[in-house]
Amino acid sequence: MKYPTPDAGRSQKYYAAGLWRSETIPQRMTASIAALPEKLAVRDAAGCDLTYRELDAQSIRLAGFLRSHGVGAGDVVIALDGNRWMFNAETAASLDRIFAIAGL
Repeated sequence: MKYPTPDAGRSQKYYAAGLWRSETIPQRMTASIAALPEKLAVRDAAGCDLTYRELDAQSIRLAGFLRSHGVGAGDVVIALDGNRWMFNAETAASLDRIFAIAGL
């Protein structure tokens, strides 16, 4: 599969308009966890809520689970889950911890 080349001019416009930032998702999550630990982070249609503090705790557990099963630097991890928002939120929040624990 060949991916398109990004349009530098277009991305500059997005940055200038404040639509894009140079921070990664894990960096934004870490900042939100530190600044707003009790604020609602995610809510689903069934009424399940997680604060940033709870999402952080879930992400630490996920990262620890992967490490305890031998995930390390250079390993490839594939995850298959039903279309659940919770899994996606936990994975996004866990990325920085997964990389740190795995030594990446």
